[in-house]
Amino acid sequence: MGYAVEMNFDAETDSRIRELWRRLADAGLNSAMLDNSANPHISLAVFDEVDLDLVRLAMADFAHRVTPISVRLAVVGTFPPGVKGDEGAVFLAPTVSAHLLSHHDRFHRMLYALSIRADDYYLPGNWVPHSTVALDAPPDKVAEIIALCRQSDVFHDAQLVDVSLVEFRPVRELYRYPFEE
Repeated sequence: MGYAVEMNFDAETDSRIRELWRRLADAGLNSAMLDNSANPHISLAVFDEVDLDLVRLAMADFAHRVTPISVRLAVVGTFPPGVKGDEGAVFLAPTVSAHLLSHHDRFHRMLYALSIRADDYYLPGNWVPHSTVALDAPPDKVAEIIALCRQSDVFHDAQLVDVSLVEFRPVRELYRYPFEE
């Protein structure tokens, strides 16, 4: 099992991404996100093992200090094989802003203060903010998945409204904290 701290989208964006997941599944291209009971999100940090109580403290403090974060989903992409250990991963990415990066950096400084280190791919300077739409996609299906994503209505302004700690695969939410309004 692994663990992730995820920032979750507003209801409209969540619905649009879930609809994209359903379209991918209905087309026989990929159903991994639905099969894993995932929520549409952008991960802040991922861990193989971690002290869940300490992460929960950092999350609660972070959520108390953050208002909903505006992002614009603008890109569909894929990680090369072997990167992040995700074969056939296709994702949506927000336009990277100083605001988004500062929140990511703030959260990791809170983790560092608790002597917690996330997976290297999620550390400041390495992080590629993304919302996964397909996992373990066969190489011959990736182009079709990307094409279907490009035709969807997910590319718009969105809000990240809360933070959750999940155990995965399959996904099981352990804690969730709303960002201060």
